[in-house]
Amino acid sequence: MNSIAGLVHFSRTSAQAGGASRLAAALTRSAEDSPRHWTCTDASLIVAARPRCQGTRSTIIDKAGFALVFDGRLDNRAELLRALEGDLPQSPASSDAELVLRAYRAWGEAAPQRLAGEFAFALWDKHRRRLFCARDRCGARPFYYVKGRDCFAFASEEDALIGLSGRPAEPCPDMLAIYVVRASWSVDPARSWLRDTRTLLPAHYLTLSPGGTIQSKEYWRYEPEEVIRPSSGAELQERFMDVFGEAVRCRVGGRAPAGLILSGGMDSAVLAVLAGRVTGEKGHAPLPSYSAIEDDVEATLESRSIQSITAAPYLDPHFVRVPSLTGAAGLEDLKEAAWTDIHPLRNQIPLTSLMCAAAAREGRSLLLHAPCGDLAVGDYPKYIGHHLRRGNWSRAWRELRLVPRHHTYLMGRSRAWLLASNTWSAFAPRGLRAAIHRLRTFRPAQVEGLDVLNPDFVAELDLLKRIEARRRAVPMASEEQFRRYHAARTFGSYGVVTDLAASRRVSSRYGIELSDPWADPRVLDFFLRLPIEYSVRDGWIKYLPMTALAGEVEDWVRFRNDKGHLGWQVVVRLMQESHEQVEHAVHDALPLAEGYLDRRSVLESYQRYLRIGDADSTMALYWLVTLILWIERLSAQS
Repeated sequence: MNSIAGLVHFSRTSAQAGGASRLAAALTRSAEDSPRHWTCTDASLIVAARPRCQGTRSTIIDKAGFALVFDGRLDNRAELLRALEGDLPQSPASSDAELVLRAYRAWGEAAPQRLAGEFAFALWDKHRRRLFCARDRCGARPFYYVKGRDCFAFASEEDALIGLSGRPAEPCPDMLAIYVVRASWSVDPARSWLRDTRTLLPAHYLTLSPGGTIQSKEYWRYEPEEVIRPSSGAELQERFMDVFGEAVRCRVGGRAPAGLILSGGMDSAVLAVLAGRVTGEKGHAPLPSYSAIEDDVEATLESRSIQSITAAPYLDPHFVRVPSLTGAAGLEDLKEAAWTDIHPLRNQIPLTSLMCAAAAREGRSLLLHAPCGDLAVGDYPKYIGHHLRRGNWSRAWRELRLVPRHHTYLMGRSRAWLLASNTWSAFAPRGLRAAIHRLRTFRPAQVEGLDVLNPDFVAELDLLKRIEARRRAVPMASEEQFRRYHAARTFGSYGVVTDLAASRRVSSRYGIELSDPWADPRVLDFFLRLPIEYSVRDGWIKYLPMTALAGEVEDWVRFRNDKGHLGWQVVVRLMQESHEQVEHAVHDALPLAEGYLDRRSVLESYQRYLRIGDADSTMALYWLVTLILWIERLSAQS
């Protein structure tokens, strides 16, 4: 894993010279060695690296006037080497960074679309006196930037850019509101968590001219191809295992000591089986796996499922016991992760922090995990309407019978309700559906979390109108509409990039690279082209992975429809042991957040937590304490 940063200054001033030093210092905590610098008259490029394997190059400075800093992994090295033959002496040992530089010299701005894998890089072209930056198709590697009065700065870590815009650090209003309010509205997809900081969007490149003009352009957009038409279910299962296996192979293939973060669900089960096959092919020792299980394992299906999955001979399991927080990681690890360099996105996944802490203690530098499985697979909420439209009455009736028993999100729904809603979706004219949808009354009081925000802040964002406009969007009906929505969501600003960004914030503090094969473009494309009848079948939303693992995973593990998760127990234990932080947030730091939060609502949430102390009241206060302490941290850094 590499953390990269750089600074381009438009005029030579002492302030910008100091900016490069601040960037380097900000990256030091994620580096194994001190950050390395390259400086010329116009630019300073910095890399802080924890290489995945010996010999990995992340910085290149050549005599022809190019300088590159690179974070990532290329998956199409052989293809690139063939295409670049004759550009420079060919060497299979060329690093990924060297191939990126050669690709830019050969194809210029068209280079990123020829690259496959996970990457973010910045390249200084001395001849054109410009900076060229690009990010991979799914946004697996982060890239933040800020433009000040006399400089442009970028970094893998958002916090490294604090203070370089010339203004105090402040939260991005939209991101703060999204964190508190459980509703959706249109926002600028390039916003970051800091008001003055932007993010380079996935599948985009950016150029910075000598005069400071920034231009960003999309170099790739997902276009759904034809739906896969297999000759049999067995053929489809084999294709899925091949595609997912290749995604795992690209991530494991001898790059670093690897491990797995595993839950007890299907996404993790697929990951475990395929990672086991890949490491078995290479003759490696069993892969260490890191999981959280309940103190009383028999009390939850999730914990028993984890034990079943990790009993495979190709895994070496490590457990954190919850809520006692004993085993591979403990309470002090949790408190350090939650309250040091606090950030709302990082604090959303405390279990991942514990797994990374345990793995880092053993010297691991690469962990595979599976946060994007649900998004990759999709759930097609009105999929029965697809069968009704096609006149496949027997299949529709079978799904109506099985959805209430098997479907994770529709379990318990009556057949009458399912039939009515799917029939309406399948046959009601679009105009009529839109008209009826618009007649629904919008009640702000029903928007979860809205009451916690300062009313003036809500008015400033025009939040009620924006939520209402989003709510009036016409619901989807056809298979084609849902596929397009699913594709836009998967590759959009609320798709896999969101889960990957949270993972990176956690892993960077431990010097670990987290990588998710479910977020591989090949896997995403496979599920976007999967026939509806195999996407959701017999009420199961992950029917294909379930059936593909027959004989590899116990049946009761494959066919479970609960969404067990121990994250809430971890937060409850954390809050019980964090009295000092909670008291400080609600009594001392709250005034700093009153421009965004309603003081009375926050105090009511605190009193509810003291009075009731159940999971819901604990989680609600935890989100608020996290936000308040983050705002305080920003204020202290300004």
